[in-house]
Amino acid sequence: MPKVAYVIFKEDLHDPNPNTLTLGRLLTDNLSALSPNPQDAKSLWVMLENPAYFHFWWFDKSVNWVDWTAGRVFGTRGELRFWRRGEFLHVVLLTDDYTASLQYFEQECVLAGYEECPQSTFLWRGKQPPVEDTFVETRLPRGLKYPLPQPTTQPRLKVKTYAYNGVPEFVRFCEVTGSSDDSVA
Repeated sequence: MPKVAYVIFKEDLHDPNPNTLTLGRLLTDNLSALSPNPQDAKSLWVMLENPAYFHFWWFDKSVNWVDWTAGRVFGTRGELRFWRRGEFLHVVLLTDDYTASLQYFEQECVLAGYEECPQSTFLWRGKQPPVEDTFVETRLPRGLKYPLPQPTTQPRLKVKTYAYNGVPEFVRFCEVTGSSDDSVA
């Protein structure tokens, strides 16, 4: 049974108090809701964006979160999404672990009666150069990098859709996988 939680706060990065809530602190204190083994460097993925750049790679606690206007950190157990609006930071966490003790979230709701539908979506492949984790498409201005657990020719993004009475309401990213052939797993 999944659980969803939400919080909005003003991120004051100039406050010297180490107890001040920041996105980095919120993430660090809730990583176990996203992955059963958050210490494993390849158990969590991060997608970050700002007006000039998009970053998709393995999660790293040392990221400068201020540089990003929106993003998501996800693992096999859950996903945390954030976006900035003015001075405020909006954060939503969706986890399959409804017993997870979440820190700093003001609203938590167990999604009783929701049906889970796992799916796998192909990621844009392009042409793969000698660098195993980068896929190149000449129509795009730069190579696409995917955090792949092993060399692959077909990267996939596993997602879960949560539906209530047959109507999809939530979609969360789960993991990046791939295979050395083009068959769907």
